[in-house]
Amino acid sequence: MFAARRVFAIALLCLLYGAAGKPAGELRIEAPAELQLGARVMVPILLDWDLAPDLPVIVSAHAEGRALEVVKGRLLRADAIDPEARPLRFELPLAATAPGAAVLNVSALVYRCIVRCEAVRLEASQQVLVRDP
Repeated sequence: MFAARRVFAIALLCLLYGAAGKPAGELRIEAPAELQLGARVMVPILLDWDLAPDLPVIVSAHAEGRALEVVKGRLLRADAIDPEARPLRFELPLAATAPGAAVLNVSALVYRCIVRCEAVRLEASQQVLVRDP
């Protein structure tokens, strides 16, 4: 009896340790590689994370360089196309404001709850080239 409990406890610890050490999800940006100057687009942001529907999600975005403007830089779970879906899909509004290259950086603050909840930040970036027509 004691051996069975011990094996169960060790297996549970291995499971918890393994889950805590690995990312449980992914953040993806699906922006076009090139935009025309003056274009205004909605860029899909996909957050694939095993989330309970009551846990908060904050997606933040900013652009490095003058070529892109992030029109709305902070999105919440309620801004997702379907707040209960997996993956969560957000539409990030961007404007191509100057010719040149820019890097779009997106981060998502989510929570991993195993024994207790802890905040986890996922990050993604993508280069976008703005061309003068």
